[in-house]
Amino acid sequence: MGYCWLCGYMLMPRRLRLLGVPVVVAFAGVPLLAPVGGWGAAAGKPATTTVYACVIKDSGVVRLVKRTRKCRRPERKLGWARRGAAGLSGPQGQRGEPGAAADAGAAGAAGAAGPAGGVGPAGPAGGIGPAGPAGSAGGIGPAGPAGVTGYLRVAGTASAFDTVDPKTVTAVCPGGRVVVGGGYKLVAATGNVGSVTPTQNQATSDTEWTVTGDSDGVVADFSVQAFAICASVTP
Repeated sequence: MGYCWLCGYMLMPRRLRLLGVPVVVAFAGVPLLAPVGGWGAAAGKPATTTVYACVIKDSGVVRLVKRTRKCRRPERKLGWARRGAAGLSGPQGQRGEPGAAADAGAAGAAGAAGPAGGVGPAGPAGGIGPAGPAGSAGGIGPAGPAGVTGYLRVAGTASAFDTVDPKTVTAVCPGGRVVVGGGYKLVAATGNVGSVTPTQNQATSDTEWTVTGDSDGVVADFSVQAFAICASVTP
């Protein structure tokens, strides 16, 4: 293969053309000095990634051109990459022999003492110990305060059994006794006691227990009765 510097052609040997051997043109970084067609690479500039040429099929004449240059008749424009695609990765090599064991290193210095641990959980309770000896009898203590006396349960007067709503009744402790508790009794028509609500059930003075029943008009007839728990209390 030869190159015509005056005409700008790359000449392919006839025996290669007859065999149909493709031609790959590589310049390995050698700068071209202004061949015909104006193609070339000036010294000091990066090489072009792709080489372009106009090829005459019958004669095998190759003429290098710029990328934007049009080929003449009957030439055909071709391009070659300066660098081919990366090849496939080769197979992984065999594992090497393990190296010799290293000598044991010197013992390290003792580390600093760690912080004190937290308090552990309480242990299980111990069994009951044997009974101790009986102690000596103690002296008589002082007399306690007087207890409640004069206990009495008082039933107040029941209200009328009618449609008056709400109804309030009381039970009063007699004879200087004070009220210490109380309660009530409800009676409703057709047994609908659950429809009557006690809106008040409490001591309203030291001697009186008051109860108020309200049916909100649900029960036609009902009655309420208050009870007081009375006793004499010594201050």
